[in-house]
Amino acid sequence: MGFQFHPMPRMARIKLELSKAAPDRERLLRMLGGLTEMIVEHMNDPKTRWDEKLKWSRVLIGASNVCNSVLRDVEVDRLKEEVEELERLVKGEVEAGER
Repeated sequence: MGFQFHPMPRMARIKLELSKAAPDRERLLRMLGGLTEMIVEHMNDPKTRWDEKLKWSRVLIGASNVCNSVLRDVEVDRLKEEVEELERLVKGEVEAGER
């Protein structure tokens, strides 16, 4: 994913995304990506106090954990599909061998 210019402020876009129906995985990852970028920018801002950086770092850790969980689910689903395809292929070969 490359950088895309959006005229709407990032937080407003995130709120808009959250107001829609339950997000699918891809949309959820995009929202979390936007949130992560916003947090990192805020944490890297020299005007941000250390106690605020600590709070934002906790939010960043939480968002990262959710991202990892979603990505893990995507990978598990992909592996399930591959196993099902392999089972179909094996079953087809076994049935062809019995003829």
